[in-house]
Amino acid sequence: MPNLGFVNAELIVQEGGLPPLVDLLSSSNEGIQQQAAGALWSLSVNAENHVKVVREGALPYMVRLLQSGNPKIQEQAAGTLRNLAVNDENKVKIVQEGALPHLVQLLRSQHDPVLIQTAGCVRNLSGHFQSQIVDQGGLDALLALLLAPDAKLQEHSVVSVRNISTKTAHDALMVERGILAPLVALLRSPNETIQEHAAGALRNLSANSENKRRIVLEGGLGPLIGLIRTNQQAIQEQACAAIRNLAVNAENSARILEEGGIPPLVQLLRSPSKNIQENACLAMRNITGNGPNELKVVMEGGLPPLIAQIGRAHV
Repeated sequence: MPNLGFVNAELIVQEGGLPPLVDLLSSSNEGIQQQAAGALWSLSVNAENHVKVVREGALPYMVRLLQSGNPKIQEQAAGTLRNLAVNDENKVKIVQEGALPHLVQLLRSQHDPVLIQTAGCVRNLSGHFQSQIVDQGGLDALLALLLAPDAKLQEHSVVSVRNISTKTAHDALMVERGILAPLVALLRSPNETIQEHAAGALRNLSANSENKRRIVLEGGLGPLIGLIRTNQQAIQEQACAAIRNLAVNAENSARILEEGGIPPLVQLLRSPSKNIQENACLAMRNITGNGPNELKVVMEGGLPPLIAQIGRAHV
């Protein structure tokens, strides 16, 4: 991304530089388009300019530049829209301007810089426009990027997938498209942000009864148990909630015991996080709801912290 420098960027805006820059986006000269788009990309980093850039009419031009045959211009347009999409009102305007089909198309680009900016933009839009992304064919494109060599691409894609998974209407399609295997693979990523969002997506998908069985068949249980042993609360919370959901299934409960899931769940009952305590407690309830497991939970030391939880609940 071009670096205009904070002071220079401020001066450009203060001196009325935005309108002429936006006008230059309509030039038929690719070199001029590239210079103007690069400058606006740099200016759009500043949150104070998010509304100003849109107010000056940049969105239609940026959407048009997504369709350029020049990868550098595609990157600049996607990067600018990515920055502008941090603003909630801009998110709506970007989608209304018809950017999504072109962004989804660029998720299949052969150029990594274009992919990174486009995937980042889709990530920013995915918290609000899950169904629209799926309708435009974005799910398959994101699925292909989940195991991309670039960790940043993996991160952008798994965050988008997690956001899409919050809509239960997409559960069946996501699983049909083969989303579980790459999500399970990402649980083993060395990147903690990727781990957290992969576990969060599986947490959402595991609310579905059939998916409870499929996630375990895909080998998801072992890595999830591994993640509740980490010292990162954000990861622990998502992984523990996924295990809570999986434990509703009687066969899964037995597998959790077999794979050593009780001791780390017992430890999480003492977590400083109330959300983690609650998820661990519910996981234990689901496990002990299957009769033969009760004695095993007691033998693993689960009773004292569960009693302590009851005491806290009445304080």
